[in-house]
Amino acid sequence: MSVVDFVDPHSYASACQPLTTHITLFLYLDFPTCTIHGAALVTVSDEHNGPFFLDTRSLTIHQVLNAQTLASHPWSLSPTVDPIKGQRLDVPLNNERAFLILFSTSPSASALQWLSPPQTFNKAHPFVYTQCQSIHARSIFPCQDTPGARICYKASLNIPSQLSAVMSAQHVDRRAPVPGETKKFGSNRFNFDFESLWCAEGRVVEVFEMNQPIPPYLFAFAVGELGFREVGPRTRVYAESVPAVLDAAALEFAGTEEMIRQVMIIKQAEKLFGDYEWERFDLLVLPPSFPYGGMENPRMVFLTPTVIKGDATGAQVVAHELAHSWTGNLITNQTNEHFWLNEGFTTYAERRIVEVVQGEDIAALNIGIGWRGLNEEMERFKDNLEFTKLKTKQEGVDPDDVYSEVPYEKGFQFLWRIEREIGRPAFDEFLKKYITTFKFKSIDTETFLKFLVENVPGIEKQIDLELWTEGTGIPPDAYEPVSSVYTKIVSLANEFKLGKIPREDEVADWKGQEWELYLENLPKSVEASQVLALDERYRLSESKDYEVKVAFLQLAILSKCRDYYSEVEKTLKEVGRMKYLRPLYIALVQGAGKEEEKILAKRVFSEARDWPPFPVPKKEQTVEAVKTNLENCFLLAAIKYEGLTVKQFQDLRRSLPENTKLLVAKNTLVYKAIEGTKWEALKPCMTGMNAWLFVHSEEIPAAIKPYRTFQKEKKLEENDFTGAVFEGKFYGPGDFKALESMPTRAELYAKLLGALQGPGFGFGEYFTGSS
Repeated sequence: MSVVDFVDPHSYASACQPLTTHITLFLYLDFPTCTIHGAALVTVSDEHNGPFFLDTRSLTIHQVLNAQTLASHPWSLSPTVDPIKGQRLDVPLNNERAFLILFSTSPSASALQWLSPPQTFNKAHPFVYTQCQSIHARSIFPCQDTPGARICYKASLNIPSQLSAVMSAQHVDRRAPVPGETKKFGSNRFNFDFESLWCAEGRVVEVFEMNQPIPPYLFAFAVGELGFREVGPRTRVYAESVPAVLDAAALEFAGTEEMIRQVMIIKQAEKLFGDYEWERFDLLVLPPSFPYGGMENPRMVFLTPTVIKGDATGAQVVAHELAHSWTGNLITNQTNEHFWLNEGFTTYAERRIVEVVQGEDIAALNIGIGWRGLNEEMERFKDNLEFTKLKTKQEGVDPDDVYSEVPYEKGFQFLWRIEREIGRPAFDEFLKKYITTFKFKSIDTETFLKFLVENVPGIEKQIDLELWTEGTGIPPDAYEPVSSVYTKIVSLANEFKLGKIPREDEVADWKGQEWELYLENLPKSVEASQVLALDERYRLSESKDYEVKVAFLQLAILSKCRDYYSEVEKTLKEVGRMKYLRPLYIALVQGAGKEEEKILAKRVFSEARDWPPFPVPKKEQTVEAVKTNLENCFLLAAIKYEGLTVKQFQDLRRSLPENTKLLVAKNTLVYKAIEGTKWEALKPCMTGMNAWLFVHSEEIPAAIKPYRTFQKEKKLEENDFTGAVFEGKFYGPGDFKALESMPTRAELYAKLLGALQGPGFGFGEYFTGSS
């Protein structure tokens, strides 16, 4: 029996409970409401008697059913919502191996990015894609959302017939919905007519199957108006069905099949990893909102459109994701505290692939860029050195908040150090044995070190393994790359400090990576005239390579060269990749004397929320939405949200007056928006799961009444107000009668008029309440 034998600080998966082995999913994608209604058949490794915990976030659980009889099964959700882990779903098992869960996602599900037609290339149809890394699969379906729990799955996606779906799994079928097929998972137990939705006209079902066990963060799909181009016997490039986009993507990644061949060929050191286990290596170029360069979903890698540069250099991102097919997808870090096992190995493997396909000089450039990035991360975490380690402690830490280049570049440096110590041939043999031993398993740092010491005798005496994995900072035996090209570029960057711009013959062969390394080695701030002169000669601000463009724009901002602020604004609005957004926003707001830049950053960020190409990342978007709703707000109230269905919530929204808004948001994000304001008095409400009522009217009773009516009609006594702030004062649940009986403005005027007309009126009497 496979059981949880580890502790993951980001999951409710509990020790000695069985591991999930298979999940069958039926998912109805509802684009108008940005929700998914679904059923999940969960199968565990062996019959279990006792509590069984799953991770959920912002999910509505309708029912849990017996897998055979479809009878109701006991279940409960934890009463509090952990800001990082979400809610624990407890399904006590009675010598059972399987059970059914009926659920709906939230429009704010952290793994789902819904795009309206204007946010797509064709602007004709909506689009949705997933991003489950690091701990977001739980917002799509209940699961043991830890990389230590590897699952196989089958998924049936019900979507509009004019759209198509791709998935990190084998495509099995595209068919019409079959009447009655939803009965097998108890569709009649939803509180709405699921069968009618499933079989509605204009719907189609896409079926996928993943028969190799993967961690939940590799669960992925995208749905939209998609097309593809063949670029090799195992590789298609998918994108929105726009010929120009498809053709550009196909041209950029035409060498992908050659990369696979080079890695698999049995000769000398190029035979790095052994067989490619995933059959297909397809690529999906997503809309500009995709926040990463690439995501290594097996069989279907997700890519940002910013990797299409027109010169085939975007294939390096593909090299990284290809390398993940072995290190990360085959062998996975057991928890995010050991993330370097995924990314350090993959960065090492990527550079070995690049060395074969593009040459040693390009590989050395990559190492140099990485070295520079690693040193910058040391500066970023100088006040939190825990996250300069390879093996980190992340209890109470959101892995998204500490995402950095450290696991990539320090992990690479560690493996490169071992290679230098024992020689490349011996290290290649070690790598192959490592992959063969642990494929389709999830391991931790201790397991790797034990395997290393057992297979490379004496290595612990030659390299301080504890310093490398548990020490802070960069170890003294890390190594800055040495190559003639790298040295020349760094030398030219140093000369820029003296006012010298590279001659055209010195940069004639440069592509994006050379320029990126050059720009990143320039001083943080130079004279604006130097920035203008550099761009006048080489037009870096117009580069199609965002690595180059963003590095140049950072230099312009730090040098207060305001000629480029319009280009900065344009860039911030047209791409969604965090690698580019974060440094530009940071450059605008950090440091003294940046008032104009801060105003620009705030304005652009606010406008970008509604900018067609991409939505703002969800956390920031939520904080801004709360702040916007607080403008001209008279009362802010918290309502216990747990237990409300998606339909109930939608009905409630429709019943509210036009000047009253209802928002579901994490307590941590709401508090971030209200901190330091009069609304901070709501702090006692920052527990559990809340909906937030914003009243933009002085007529407080009229704003509260629709909820009271709704609460009574739906018998939602448990979903009461948990608190409110009015005129800076906190009102607890027992104080709401005072708010609900508050006179309206008309009543006040009537009372005041009556008092004025009466005998012996005194203003003091009226305002002290004695009249």
